[in-house]
Amino acid sequence: MQKNKYKMRTDLAIEDIKLYSDNMKKYKNIDVIDITLNSREAKIIGKRKGRYITIQFDNIRKNYDNILKVLNEELESIIAYLKIKNNDSCLVIGLGNEKLIYDSLGPKTIDKLLITSHLKKNKYRKVSSFIPNVISSTGIDTAKIVEGITNIIKPDFVIIIDSLMSKNIDRLNKTIQITDSGIIPGSALGNKKAISSSTLNIPVISIGVPFTLDIYSIFKNISYKKIDSLYEKFYKNGMTIITNDIDYLVDRFSSLISSSLNDILHK
Repeated sequence: MQKNKYKMRTDLAIEDIKLYSDNMKKYKNIDVIDITLNSREAKIIGKRKGRYITIQFDNIRKNYDNILKVLNEELESIIAYLKIKNNDSCLVIGLGNEKLIYDSLGPKTIDKLLITSHLKKNKYRKVSSFIPNVISSTGIDTAKIVEGITNIIKPDFVIIIDSLMSKNIDRLNKTIQITDSGIIPGSALGNKKAISSSTLNIPVISIGVPFTLDIYSIFKNISYKKIDSLYEKFYKNGMTIITNDIDYLVDRFSSLISSSLNDILHK
């Protein structure tokens, strides 16, 4: 396989940066890596500048309650960092394709949220939600849809939920990334328009979990010609790898993230 012919795809900033001990903290068997990238650092690794909080763990089945506790703490941390007030209104966007289970984290999380903006007598924070669907279903750029609905609702801040891709099998289904850098829907398809604080003019927090693995991470160390042609076929068809328990995992993570958001947004 020709070197550098293919570039492994990843949505996780942690997979492209050098880590130092002062970036990490540990809660029992859960690791939290908190890194802020400036413009130069972000450009080097092909990411957007901003703060990236990565929560890593071994198994959501065994660690659900501990992961929820850590997720709550880290979400509170970034909300405070962005100076979001307790009474600020929030719009939660669920990105992804409901018809593809590995890409349905956003919509499934939205289904479990406590939505309050329509209530007349409301003691909770005003929270709205929206599922823009994917461009292949709407024919409209997702970032433009989100920009339009934000201009109508006029929330004080936005939270985006999305499924991610990793290039490291050890992080598949075992990582949560929280960032204020924004997100580019459909970036794997060449889309470049971001949903971010600079495009919406309000704070934007993205929460994602990698459920798919770039197939190059499996083939990258194999040089046989037959494997090369096989990978060429996989690569051109945009194939990725998922685990056989993906239904359970997406449901569990959507419950985890929605529970955390319900706790944090309405505390």
